[in-house]
Amino acid sequence: MTNKLIGILQEDLHFERKGDSIIGTHGSRWYSINRNSSNTVSLVTSVNLEDETHFTSFSDALKQLKKELKFSYNIEENHKLTIVIGDKLTSKATAKKTEAILEGLNRLMDELDLKNSCFLCNKEGRFDAYLVAATSTELCPECINAYNQTIGALKEENALHGSYLKGFLGALVGALIGSILWVVVSYLGYLAALVGLAMAYLAYSGYKIAGGKLGKGMAPIIIFTIILAIIFANVAEVAISLMLDTELGLTPMEAIRMSPRSLYIADTWINIGMGLIFGILGSLGIIRQSMSEGSFKHMEIEKY
Repeated sequence: MTNKLIGILQEDLHFERKGDSIIGTHGSRWYSINRNSSNTVSLVTSVNLEDETHFTSFSDALKQLKKELKFSYNIEENHKLTIVIGDKLTSKATAKKTEAILEGLNRLMDELDLKNSCFLCNKEGRFDAYLVAATSTELCPECINAYNQTIGALKEENALHGSYLKGFLGALVGALIGSILWVVVSYLGYLAALVGLAMAYLAYSGYKIAGGKLGKGMAPIIIFTIILAIIFANVAEVAISLMLDTELGLTPMEAIRMSPRSLYIADTWINIGMGLIFGILGSLGIIRQSMSEGSFKHMEIEKY
């Protein structure tokens, strides 16, 4: 529905498009409409609010518009405006609502004589349009230069100090902590595969905390540690079952030594397979994020 919505708005407003983001001029100001990773659609612009008086006047007018058209909004750093548009309606109805919000916003900015600014530094004026991390904005030349220098420094730092080995060890520790949660949830009688998301997040966090290198190997390493942790969790479940079986009378060490033999049993691999399916499905968002970070796509800047 969101792709169709963006297409309708692009055609109606005659905006330029890159991916799931469009930007253009309405009245005399720039606005962009963007879809993020959670499929939320937002209307974005930057408003030069010179002082507290301008900010208060704009906020009061925006609250009134919110009552009329039903939306939520956020103003960051006293100039970055993001209006979140609900998408429970049809594409055409949502497009109509978005255009009404845009029209109302532009009207109140006319009434208050407010002008656009650079999305990053709030410098007043109109500038070139860029797609930055899936959001279209206008940025001044000084901010573009500073942004590119920052990206270059991060890439250099990552090349010098990032390590796949440290990342693997960190991700493995995180994933194994997740496997403990897996065993606990399974022991309580719930579907342990639902812990896959938490396991992926812990593996991802462990990779970053340990200083793992941001590169193409990041996502495969995280996936591999998740697989290892799921296998470990299933073997640990067997070990606990053996220890709790009073008829067998095994000591904890005997149960631990015997549990890996379960890997030679077909039913164990069926359980592992189901766990891997649900675990990987549950962690797709984290995996996509790690792939994006590994290629620096989340920080790419593209000029319209």
